[in-house]
Amino acid sequence: MNNSQGNSHLGLFWIIGLCLAVAPSKRRRALHGIWCLLVLGYVCSFNIWKCISFNSDMLTIERVLYLMEYPGNMFIVALIIYNVIRSGPRRKYIARQTKLFQVIFGPDQSKSAHQFRARLHRKSFKLLLMTLAFHSLCLLIDMSYFGFDWVKTWSSNSVHNLPAVIISLNLLQFDLALRFLCLLEKQLCRRLEELRLSQRPPMGLNKLDVRYELAFSLLVNAGGGSLLLLEQIRSASSQLNRLHEQLIGSFGLILVLNCGNSLISLCEEVFSLFKFFEKPEWDEWLLLIYRCLWSFMHAERIWFILVANERLLEQKCHLSMLLNQLVVCETRLEQSVNRFLLEIQVGLRQKACGIIDLDTLALGGFISAFMAIVIFLIQIELGNKSLMGFAVNRSHWNYV
Repeated sequence: MNNSQGNSHLGLFWIIGLCLAVAPSKRRRALHGIWCLLVLGYVCSFNIWKCISFNSDMLTIERVLYLMEYPGNMFIVALIIYNVIRSGPRRKYIARQTKLFQVIFGPDQSKSAHQFRARLHRKSFKLLLMTLAFHSLCLLIDMSYFGFDWVKTWSSNSVHNLPAVIISLNLLQFDLALRFLCLLEKQLCRRLEELRLSQRPPMGLNKLDVRYELAFSLLVNAGGGSLLLLEQIRSASSQLNRLHEQLIGSFGLILVLNCGNSLISLCEEVFSLFKFFEKPEWDEWLLLIYRCLWSFMHAERIWFILVANERLLEQKCHLSMLLNQLVVCETRLEQSVNRFLLEIQVGLRQKACGIIDLDTLALGGFISAFMAIVIFLIQIELGNKSLMGFAVNRSHWNYV
C-alpha cells in the first residue's frame, strides 16, 4: 500500500467520523461543534421517544433492563461528542514527536516509519470496512423485518443503529490508537534486541580465552554507547507510557459505560433468545437474526475493550524479558536497567476510571455477572408462569 492509498483510507475514516460527530474537524470547529450538537439532539430525541412510547407486555424487571440501553446510549454518545468538541485536531499528539520516532526507528527512520504507517493504514481500513459491513447488515435486516416501510425503518435505525455506529467508530478509534502504541512498543523491543545481540563478544573467543573478559567489557558498555542507547529507549518508553495513560484517561468513562451498557443489553438479548427457543415463532426469523447480531455486537464490544489493551501489555512484558536478558557488567548500566524495569512494572496495569481492569483476566467477572443476571431473569420468568399460568401471562419475546 503506498502513501496515497493510506492517506485516502484515513481520509475516508475521517469523513465518516465527521458526518457522525465522532472525529474532530481541522477547520471550522464552531460549525462542526454545532453539527455535533444537532447529532446529539437527534439521537437523544429518538431514544427518549422510544422510552416513553414503549408499552410491550413484560415483567417490570425485564422492562427496566431492556430500556436501560437507551439512556446508556444517550450518555455514551454525549460523552463522545463532548470529547470531540473539546479536543479539536490532535495530530500533534504523536506525529510531531520527531525525536521519539528517531529513537524508536533508529538510523533507517524513513523506511521503517513508512512500513509502520502502511501496516497501520491497512489494519485501520480493514477494521473500518468490517464495522460498516456489520451495521449495514443490521440495517438491511431491519428494513426487511418492517417490509421496507421507510417510516418505521427510519425510526428504528435512529433509535438502535445510529447510536451503535457512533459507539462502534469511537471504540475503533480507541483500538487504533492502542495499536499505534503497540506497534511503537514492538519497535522498541526490536531496538533492545539489537542492543542485546551487539553485546556478544567477537566470534572465535571463548570464556577461557584471556582476551574474552576485556572484549566482553568493551562490547557491553561500548564506551558508554550501550548506556546512552538504553537511556534513549527508556525515555521513549516513558513517553509511550504517558501517552497510554492520557489515552485511557480520555476514553476511560466511555469504556466503563460501554462495558456496563453492553453487559446489561447482552443479558436482555440472551434472555429474549431463551424465550424464543422455549416456544419458537419461526415467522419472526428476521427478528431472531437481528437479536443474534445485536448479542454478538455487545459481546464483541466487551471483548474488544479488554483485548485491545492486552496487546500493549504483552509488548511491555516482552520488553521486560529483553531487559532481563541483557548482560550487565557495569554499575551505571545496571542502574539504568533497574530504573527501566521499575517504570515498566509501575505502568503495567491500567484501569478505566479506576474501576475496570483493561485485561482479559477481567473477562471472568463479566461472565459471572452475565450468568447471574440471565439466571435471575429466567427464574423470575419461570416463577411468573407457575403462579399466573403460562397460557394467560406469557411474556412475548418479539418486542422492538
